[in-house]
Amino acid sequence: ARLSKASVSAANVPFIDYASPAAGVFTFNRAAPGGGTGDNFAIRATATLVVNVPGTYNLGINNADGGRLLIDLNRDGDFYKNPAVTVFDPASDIYDPGEAVITDNTLHTAATFTEPVTLAAGKYAVEYTFFDQAGAMSGEVFYEMNGIQYLLEATLEDTQPPTQDLIISEFLADNSEGLRDADGSREDWIEIYNGTAAPVNLQDYWLSDDAAQPDKWRFPAGTMAPGTYRLTWASGKNTVLGSGELHTNFKLSAGGEPLGLYKSNGAGGYTRVSGWDNFPAQYTDHSYGSYGSDLKAGFFNTPTPGTINNGGYDGFSPPVQFSVDRGIYSTPQTLTLTLPPGITDPQNFEIRYTINGSAPSLTNGLVYTAPLPLDKTSAIRAVAVRSGWRVTDVDTHTFIFPEDVLTQTASKATALGFPASSVNGQVYRYPMQAAVVNANREGVRQALLKAPTLSIVIDQRFFSNVTTGIYSTPAARGKEVPCSLELLNEDGSGTGQFQINCGLRVRGGFSRDAN
Repeated sequence: ARLSKASVSAANVPFIDYASPAAGVFTFNRAAPGGGTGDNFAIRATATLVVNVPGTYNLGINNADGGRLLIDLNRDGDFYKNPAVTVFDPASDIYDPGEAVITDNTLHTAATFTEPVTLAAGKYAVEYTFFDQAGAMSGEVFYEMNGIQYLLEATLEDTQPPTQDLIISEFLADNSEGLRDADGSREDWIEIYNGTAAPVNLQDYWLSDDAAQPDKWRFPAGTMAPGTYRLTWASGKNTVLGSGELHTNFKLSAGGEPLGLYKSNGAGGYTRVSGWDNFPAQYTDHSYGSYGSDLKAGFFNTPTPGTINNGGYDGFSPPVQFSVDRGIYSTPQTLTLTLPPGITDPQNFEIRYTINGSAPSLTNGLVYTAPLPLDKTSAIRAVAVRSGWRVTDVDTHTFIFPEDVLTQTASKATALGFPASSVNGQVYRYPMQAAVVNANREGVRQALLKAPTLSIVIDQRFFSNVTTGIYSTPAARGKEVPCSLELLNEDGSGTGQFQINCGLRVRGGFSRDAN
């Protein structure tokens, strides 16, 4: 609700990003409920946080003036030691242990506060309150992963729908970094879900990767309660390990093959109650299965054995191929971007690229339509995108032209999104010193080629932004942001060159002083 001059307003919103005028990190910048932009008001937002994969999450708020984030960690229906006492008192702790995740009691311009929170799978009540006294309004709730902030967005929550019989709800056919079995091995696995309203005897079911042999492996006697999952290892070990860990007598082919859950039809034959004639080729450490109310089949970026599947993909986009390799060049080049050979339906993909350091995506970047001329220093980032498909990697190539470096200007940098002036007192200078270059132009150019060249390509919102840039906020500590790092050689010789997507942190002495 928005409180101003004793008025109260309410609204339902898909995410918490309030700002007027523009402030904070994200750009949706909703007006406060009631539409006003006055001073001395508070907004209280409530939501339900659904955690499908347990772990430690870095939760945060961006707000001007004071803010508070509460999470019902013990899931008792409130945030308070004594539910009858809900009036905030700075001198005493009225909250359940740990449930006041972030408390900011000061008045200030837009600032970011984060706190790691360990969450088990399940649902949690969340409450975010922020106060605006005067000036720009800002209030955002987000989670942070690998240094990137993402808004907590409201979505239609997937619920596992009822089924007529047991189903194969998920499987992993290429396990490189995932679960280990009781032997310590990373084996393939198959998840069974009982979506019926009654217990089911597993002994009536078989698993097989051969449609001509549906009774290849039979479940031992055991009961699955309604709404429960059972993980079975497709390891080929054909045994029971540990405390009842089931292992089939076959493995799964990552290249794709039949997979079925079968049931005796009572006439000496078998009926497939769930599975695929041939599941598609699989991706390492990405599972496949069904999700949503219509049990649509798809890939999952993060496997969720033993719990509900949320948000699948039709596939993972292939990498983009560059006709010219990264490097240091003295003559113009022409760059062609293509998909790898063997893509059966290239017309369904679109190549998008950026030149400003940001990561291209389905909604960000330029659409590639023709070869790109290269005669100036450039950093090209490219991806193949397709609706319903997940981008797996951003390909980055930097092309440095020393002659261009000698004459680089501030206007070129600012056109790419670099700051035109200092930010929070941090100075940005782009041109080389003209007196040095003009005194010995060829000598300076040759000197640029003597030392190894590293290219760091980064989205400017992570580097120079007034609130989220690690260089523009020198007093910030412990923050790592995503970037691309390349080692470059002259004329793209390739010797010793590399590119890696990694994290970047700032370290320094006096330069880290906010004053």
